[in-house]
Amino acid sequence: MVIIWQVNKRSLYLPSMQTPKYFSAIAQFYQRHKRLPSYREILKLTGFKSTNAAYRLVAKLITAQLLIKD
Repeated sequence: MVIIWQVNKRSLYLPSMQTPKYFSAIAQFYQRHKRLPSYREILKLTGFKSTNAAYRLVAKLITAQLLIKD
């Protein structure tokens, strides 16, 4: 099963004070590369040490409707 993530288009234009701490780095990656980063790339963007932390971050962003599971 392949899961594709999308950045919620309206969330790219929210003021930075309303966005989660790491969302802006993911959104900038998306704008530059026209795709969302892998969990390993999220590790590099955020400085996390485990892929589980990146997975939990993505889950929180989905819950906040900043990312959309496609």
